[in-house]
Amino acid sequence: WHQVQQKKKKPYSQNSINNKMFFGSRYEVKCDETFAYYEGYVFDFDEKEQKLRVAYPWKSDQLVPVNYVRPLAPAVDPNWKPKQGDHVECQAKAEESEPYGWWDCTIKTVRDNLYLITYEGWDNHHEVLQHNMLRPYNDQEPFEDEEIVRELLPLKSDKIQEFKSSADLSNQSSLQSFMNPTSSTIMSGLFGNDKENKSATTMEQLRRITKQTNLIHLNFSPEQEKLLLIGTKKQVSDAKMLINFVWNLRESYRKKEEQVKQDEKLKQKEYDELKKCVSVRFKFHVALTKYVIGTKGENIQNAKKLEGVKHINVRNLNETESECLILATDQEGANDARAILEMEQGSELIPADPNLRKELIGRDGNNIKQLEERSHVLKICTLEHLQNIIQNTQYNYNRRSRDNYQREHFINVKESEDPNFIKLIIIGPKEKVPFAKMLIKSQVALIQEKFALLERSKQARKDYHGDD
Repeated sequence: WHQVQQKKKKPYSQNSINNKMFFGSRYEVKCDETFAYYEGYVFDFDEKEQKLRVAYPWKSDQLVPVNYVRPLAPAVDPNWKPKQGDHVECQAKAEESEPYGWWDCTIKTVRDNLYLITYEGWDNHHEVLQHNMLRPYNDQEPFEDEEIVRELLPLKSDKIQEFKSSADLSNQSSLQSFMNPTSSTIMSGLFGNDKENKSATTMEQLRRITKQTNLIHLNFSPEQEKLLLIGTKKQVSDAKMLINFVWNLRESYRKKEEQVKQDEKLKQKEYDELKKCVSVRFKFHVALTKYVIGTKGENIQNAKKLEGVKHINVRNLNETESECLILATDQEGANDARAILEMEQGSELIPADPNLRKELIGRDGNNIKQLEERSHVLKICTLEHLQNIIQNTQYNYNRRSRDNYQREHFINVKESEDPNFIKLIIIGPKEKVPFAKMLIKSQVALIQEKFALLERSKQARKDYHGDD
């Protein structure tokens, strides 16, 4: 039979791999007859017989006791040098039609790169082997045959399709990765590092969960189209919890990644549109930044509402100077936005007459507020009042600095050199400040005329009564 089989196909051909092996868990499985270990793939568990179902590339599936299955041996250290008396394992065949298995043996003699070995249990059977046919003894314990259970976990249709797609054996890269897993695919820990986590496949994640929970088997069952778990009840329970956690986390990452990609597309579209825009820049004193931006960004938002305005950015250039950048689809829109945003602090001299100042300001500042509204500026006040504000806000700033209290910003100016005049400070849009100055002059002139008229009336009454 072996001879006929050998003529039909090559023994232990990777081309003979099937779904049972692709979705199976790779182990070393002990042979009943020779007690050597051969590579096999656990793909199911017979609950009645309490045995594992194992697939081989070179022979039909078998039912195997749980304690016949042990983990794969670790990679051999390239500097490993066996010596006389070492208990090792060697590659050998029981028949030519079979693949090499790993046999328990002891080194009797070493000469150059040749090793005389004796098979354990076969005292009279010696063989001379080269170094590449030996490896350290695989001392990993077989699985314990205690309360092993088999559970199926239902899958969504997209997961089922994902597993079926991964089983396309015409994809040689997938087959090579499956048959020869590397350190990049079998990562330490449950998640590995971020870079590996992004590229990890579902099967790789299942392998890591299997390792973490010490399950015997965890993978897709093509016949049931469900996830198959084999191990103790505790191991299966832990694995199910981890699967739900990892897959939910993976789905969350997928959604976030999609959102990031959508945001990137929108940003790129916005960037492409901004590249076509007209740009306008203007600089201003850093103390006026608050007024350019407005309370809670209100001034910028008002400018953005203008037709054609696409982007506005305000930044500090240094300790004393800031800059505003406006991008708009046309020059008119950019200029209109600039008219709203560009602020200036100016001043106007008025007579130092206390009565005139009182009349100009009005009761509770009502007259000055009307001037602010008519001229569309933000603030009109005396330099003395401004200095009091600066002093008070600096005091409050020092007291509340822990609460990130924001103090008012003004450009410090000097008193009038002429003691007969005082300064009124004006803060507002650059193109509105001259108009505010004109209104102040006009209002001062009206107040002076009013005072002059009152003075003439008073003098006239005096003259009239004096004549009497």
